[in-house]
Amino acid sequence: MSTPTCLTTITGMVARYIEDSASDATVGHTETAVKLVVDHELLRNVLLNATASFYTDSYQQNQGNQSYVMLGAGITWLVKRHIRLVGRYEFASRQSNASNAELGMGQIYGGSYSENRFLLQLKFGL
Repeated sequence: MSTPTCLTTITGMVARYIEDSASDATVGHTETAVKLVVDHELLRNVLLNATASFYTDSYQQNQGNQSYVMLGAGITWLVKRHIRLVGRYEFASRQSNASNAELGMGQIYGGSYSENRFLLQLKFGL
């Protein structure tokens, strides 16, 4: 974690996981994950957030690879002490070396896709 200014916080994460299979019908995989989060206090009651994540999975026994990228940005408005309004946009994309025609029974991962997500929340707290 780093704080370049008193109003900005940067947090990063790098990890590598080995996931063993729970059954004989599927194979395990190795995952590498990288994530970066930047939080900034624009005003006393307005907070900005940006996120970038990248994950790559390599499946054992030459079963394939897939990668996942997520980019996001958000804003939080602290309306009152116990009320906040949150807006967020995320873009996610997964790329797989398996074509949709190859996907079937026993396959452990899906095909490629991209999506855009929008979120608007009104939160109440005590």
